[in-house]
Amino acid sequence: MISLRKLSVLREGTPVLNNISLDIALGESIALCGPSGCGKSTLLKTLLGGCHWKEGEFLFEGDKVTAATIQKIRKRSGYIGQENALGGVSVLDAIKQPFQFAAHRSRLFPENEMQRLMQMFSLSEELLERKPSSLSGGQQQRVAIIRVLLLKPDMIIADEPTSALDAETRDAVIQEILATGRTVISTSHDPVWLSHCDRVIFMDNGQIMKEERDVRYG
Repeated sequence: MISLRKLSVLREGTPVLNNISLDIALGESIALCGPSGCGKSTLLKTLLGGCHWKEGEFLFEGDKVTAATIQKIRKRSGYIGQENALGGVSVLDAIKQPFQFAAHRSRLFPENEMQRLMQMFSLSEELLERKPSSLSGGQQQRVAIIRVLLLKPDMIIADEPTSALDAETRDAVIQEILATGRTVISTSHDPVWLSHCDRVIFMDNGQIMKEERDVRYG
């Protein structure tokens, strides 16, 4: 699905990604792991066109990705960030917001699916009328995940998606994101999340150092 060939990204003349080569198959889940500042989040942003690569190639389904064609990936992807700026007057407004965008405006909002996910993630319907800013960090993260899942993207790109979750909710999120056969590219330090990914890619100093398959922790 995605192929990176000797990709490099510079920031103020300093490499933050250096000579990255990586293939990600359709339906595969991978997690990027490594110390803070090693380039994990930059790699995620690059996949969505948020960082420009100085050298190398970026292919999506065999086609070369450029600034003009990055929208193809964005339309088929859902992004879950560490900072969940939900926006909207209410939580329900925040969840519905993507369905107002041109790419999704023709789609019917799946209210029954929203209710199912809220119940699965231990969120009461009372929260829907509250201001997003009134929610705890864990509640905001769960709402952000629900918003992405309702769009049913082919690919999910997630930056530390379980960082603010308790064990029970984390397990529910793993079931909804990693056990559904979609392509998932994430960063994580959560050993349980890592153990459910097909591959764990270890990075340092903007480079891929090694990878492991069928990682099991604990």
